Amino acid sequence: MTMKFGAIALLAAAALALGSMAMAKTAALTPANPQPGGPKAGLSVVYAYPADVETLGQARQALPVGAECGKALKGLD
Repeated sequence: MTMKFGAIALLAAAALALGSMAMAKTAALTPANPQPGGPKAGLSVVYAYPADVETLGQARQALPVGAECGKALKGLD
């Protein structure tokens, strides 16, 4: 009996979730005005090789000390 109740509860939860998704509205996006001019494709990267990094602050401090520019990562605009 418990197994039957669990299956019914699971089906009810799934139906509720699907119904909620169907009723959700998609946000309308508006392009920025003015549009930025001539952006380059890819994500600019800089590599640093500190001995030991445990926090973002330590990583940020390592960048000015011997960091190397890398090729832009394509597909990450």
